[in-house]
Amino acid sequence: YQKFIRSGEPGGDNRLGSGRHTDRADAEMLAKMLMLGTLPAVWVPPQEVREMRALLSHREALVKQKTRCQNQAKAILRRNGYAPGKNVDIRTWLKVHAEDLGLGAADLAILRSTMRMLDIIDEEIKAIESEISQWALDNPQVRLLLSINGVGPVAACVIWARIGNPWRFHSAKAVARYAGLDPSVHQSGQQDHRGRISKNGAGDLRRVLVHSAYQVARHDLGSLGAFFRRKEKHLGRKRAIIPTARKLLIVAWRMRMMLTGEPHRSCKGPTYDRKLQALRRNAARRSHDVDATLKEVLWNPCTITRGKPQGIQGSRGIREYTFSIDIHHGSSGSPVSGPRAVTVSETRPVSTCGIARKNDSGQRRIH
Repeated sequence: YQKFIRSGEPGGDNRLGSGRHTDRADAEMLAKMLMLGTLPAVWVPPQEVREMRALLSHREALVKQKTRCQNQAKAILRRNGYAPGKNVDIRTWLKVHAEDLGLGAADLAILRSTMRMLDIIDEEIKAIESEISQWALDNPQVRLLLSINGVGPVAACVIWARIGNPWRFHSAKAVARYAGLDPSVHQSGQQDHRGRISKNGAGDLRRVLVHSAYQVARHDLGSLGAFFRRKEKHLGRKRAIIPTARKLLIVAWRMRMMLTGEPHRSCKGPTYDRKLQALRRNAARRSHDVDATLKEVLWNPCTITRGKPQGIQGSRGIREYTFSIDIHHGSSGSPVSGPRAVTVSETRPVSTCGIARKNDSGQRRIH
């Protein structure tokens, strides 16, 4: 967590110098800023944090695709005179009204395609959440963040991945500013206006904190719930969510700062145990069989010996052949013994576009 990169602010050299844009002038200005200690530093997250951020970003992209497919299906229904509710699950609605639908051939084909895409996206979301849950189980700091009421597995992983090194923030205000939960300020002379939150920084962190704050508002009876109810009296229910989200972030940051290894003081044992059980169930979920097949083909070296081709004309004009595939594990080429060894010598149809170039001995090798 001690890796930092000194980086000059884009456009900042024009404010500090004469406006000359040459390599020599820029290098001289950066050297002076570094000597004076005014050159901003950028924290470089370690490998495990970058990998967790990549998993979370991919999950967020899948959720957006799911929402897009649901909106497309509802748009088809509204175009034909049906009115599914805004927060109604489209598959549940279709099961109830399947016999009453009177759609055209084109709309029906598009709707069926959309529903198939929804099923595939749901499976991919479950698979990526299984990977995230396994990471969370192996990380004691993420498990510690689960002790905060209202924080689920995905929210705990986002908080951990976005905060990263807690010591890079000098105060709680700096953490709130990083998440974009600080109030916007316009101050000049006698005018001092503080408006809505700035919404700068990590948007995914701000979203999961707001969702967690809603959970606190609904279910928590501890200190965080009491904090929300105090704010609700002065600000109203909707506006009190933002201070609660900022409070959740500060609590999580201080837990990371202290590094005591103790759960939050308002943590309930049964609730925390249920979160861990759900995490273990998600981590134990296995991917599709096709993933195991791709792993065998792509990660383990195998030798494909071309057999006698059979002229099978496939669909779309692609000519397919039948090959004898002999898979050998290890550098020596001998099959690996044990329960996971692949006993091989079978004939499979393989497309010509999926075979690598053959070597001098007439064999084709895939790595």
